Amino acid sequence: MALRARQFGLAFGALFALSACDLFKPPQADPAVALSPKSATTGLSGTVQFTASVSNGDDVPLIWSATAGTLETTGTTAVLHAPDEPGEVTVTVYLDSDPPAEDFALVTVSAEEPEPDPDPDPDPDPDPDPDPDPDPDPDPEPETVTLVAVGDIACTPGDANFNEGNGANDMCMQKWTAQAALDLDPDAVIVLGDLQYNEGSLNAFRNSYHLSWGQLNDRVYPILGGHEYNAEGSAAGYFGYFAENGVWNRLKAAGIEGANDPNKGYYAYDLGPWRVIALNAVCDRVVGGCDEGSAQYQWLVSELAAAGDKCTLVAMHEPRFNKGRNGDSPEVADLFAAAYAAGVDLMLAGDEHSYERFAPVDPSNNPDPNGVRLIIAGMGGRSLYENADTYPTSLKQIDGEYGVLHLTLYEGGYGFEFVPAEGYSGADSGTETCI
Repeated sequence: MALRARQFGLAFGALFALSACDLFKPPQADPAVALSPKSATTGLSGTVQFTASVSNGDDVPLIWSATAGTLETTGTTAVLHAPDEPGEVTVTVYLDSDPPAEDFALVTVSAEEPEPDPDPDPDPDPDPDPDPDPDPDPDPEPETVTLVAVGDIACTPGDANFNEGNGANDMCMQKWTAQAALDLDPDAVIVLGDLQYNEGSLNAFRNSYHLSWGQLNDRVYPILGGHEYNAEGSAAGYFGYFAENGVWNRLKAAGIEGANDPNKGYYAYDLGPWRVIALNAVCDRVVGGCDEGSAQYQWLVSELAAAGDKCTLVAMHEPRFNKGRNGDSPEVADLFAAAYAAGVDLMLAGDEHSYERFAPVDPSNNPDPNGVRLIIAGMGGRSLYENADTYPTSLKQIDGEYGVLHLTLYEGGYGFEFVPAEGYSGADSGTETCI
């Protein structure tokens, strides 16, 4: 019994010693793998390189995969060739160990080229540009718009001087003024009323005005004059003609309202950096008239306020001041006063069959450096008037010459020029700044 006990004791001691060694042996760390970079952005079909760092599993193979594109792998490195469509690609590296380990990275594929990384080691002393640009690009040219304006245009086809539209005896010269306008090729045309004599019927428009100034219907902004209305007070010929030639549709497409309304005929629009306001100065025909408090007057005041600091042009048929055959137009006095109060920079009119340019004036026709500048341009073709007298505020008058007024509108000012029709003369030109 004593021997067996001793043998058992020796065996138990050996077993205890072995188990203790195993118990206090340090544990083996699990294998791990880490990808770098963890995220990246590249362009379509671009490339991104990845590196895998392995711990406790150096002899275990790496398995690479990508959800899109293709991978070129060499041990612990891989290059992703991105797809040719934008999206996100997940790159995964798998360590086939026990237990297994894995890591992944996210690549954004963008249709826009990524910005290049900054140069980590820029040249501290780069070579100077051997041929620096001595003349960098200048600021862009300011926006300008060219404009032709004139009124009192086309004879009735039954006029003795119509001559198949060619005119005769210094009358019915609308063909030649239209050609002057076409030669200038302006961006816009304002026809200042009395476009078709004598009562502006649709038939007359088709057979006279259309043969000459109808060539400019793609850029015209019409204005009513007295001869557009017949004895019954209807301007159906005017509204019908410009409707059948697409003018009202063009203006409507540009967001312009009121031009084709027989109760109004007044409207506003932008020409480049300028605001243009077209009025119906046939005050005994337009609904409500022209006096202060009328619908047109209130609309004008609102439009002028909305124009703000823009240069502003007001156009209408009747000139407020004129010592010629037709004389002053007191019926538009309130409209002129509203324009003056708002600081309108230029006013155009027709009616008097001549050309006249005024100094800036107040509502009483007194000189005022902050007043309204008025230009009468009624030399459109029907006939010409001789003016024996002028106001002291008149700076230039041209009688007996057909032609057009040519304007160049730009930010802060304008240029003006009287351009005679073929066979006629007369000159006036200059520039002005806005108020």
